[in-house]
Amino acid sequence: MEDESEVPDQVPAQEEEEQEQQQQQQEEGEEQEETPPTDTNPPNEELDAAGQEERVPEEEEDAEEKIVEIGSILTAEAVGQHLSLLARTGNGLSHAYTRLEIHGKPIENIDVLETYLHLRYIDLSENGIVDISALASLEYLLSVDFHANKIKRIPASLDKRKYLQQANFAKNMIESIDIIDWPMLAWLNMNENKLSAVNLQEFEELLHLEARGNKITTTRGINSRKLEKLYLAGNQISTIELEEKANLQILHLRDNKITSLDGFHENLKSLTYLNLRNNLIEQFEEVWKLASLPHLKTLNLSDNPVTKLPNYRLETIFRLKSLEKLDKEPVTDDEREEAEQFRPKTSATTQGDVAAV
Repeated sequence: MEDESEVPDQVPAQEEEEQEQQQQQQEEGEEQEETPPTDTNPPNEELDAAGQEERVPEEEEDAEEKIVEIGSILTAEAVGQHLSLLARTGNGLSHAYTRLEIHGKPIENIDVLETYLHLRYIDLSENGIVDISALASLEYLLSVDFHANKIKRIPASLDKRKYLQQANFAKNMIESIDIIDWPMLAWLNMNENKLSAVNLQEFEELLHLEARGNKITTTRGINSRKLEKLYLAGNQISTIELEEKANLQILHLRDNKITSLDGFHENLKSLTYLNLRNNLIEQFEEVWKLASLPHLKTLNLSDNPVTKLPNYRLETIFRLKSLEKLDKEPVTDDEREEAEQFRPKTSATTQGDVAAV
């Protein structure tokens, strides 16, 4: 059994330049929203028991080695040909391979992995996997990528993965998240599943959550106080509940069924980017509620009924003083000046008042 001190403290973050480029794409309102790199695994390195980086040369492959065909049942022989990242074991006397990557195969059954206790990084994306219960014995997992499989549930046996920091389950058939204790998880992708709710009661370290393209109706249940980025576009959300999200910086709620913005309040003091494109917001009064967000810089309300009202842009700029970009267009100094001059006419304007003009 490995010594717990051998497990790295954290998975290295994504390249800063990639993050900045993705953030820029978001703020420009491009159709493809920010998505972390497909390979979410950390660099090919590990920490020894003293916390020092160590690289261990991998064995050279035999040029004449027979390639094992991979069928619906993953075999030990096939696993052996796809292992990498040799790392020191807990007692420091031997080494074991800690990374497994197999993509685009007809794999359905991965029960063989029950005995690979040293695995820390697993990428089995784009296969046909149905059940991942075999991971229950893998205590030291740091990163898993199972996107584009046929998984219907995350079994309760995977609770208490105390080192897991990154998990990608996008493009599966998962209907609920019942895991309650992944205490170090920082990055979770649940895009394009069948979720109707998100129950993340104990994900205290979660910084980045994606759950686009599901059937979620409310933001209730996302109780991660450290959350910085939340992507819930393409759901059926009608109510917003975002209490205790003081660290939230980016919020994507595009393509939902939102009519009221009551859930936005001054506690969201770090929110700088808000995408509400293509919802059902009709009244200026709802937009005014966003004035409680002290640092909101980028707002997208495109394709909402309220944007069709006269003087919508001036009204919004006047009410939301911190805005730098509205509906993908920069807010200019001339617009700010015009909005201030427009003030006497808009101080008590509602949709009904405008319609009567």
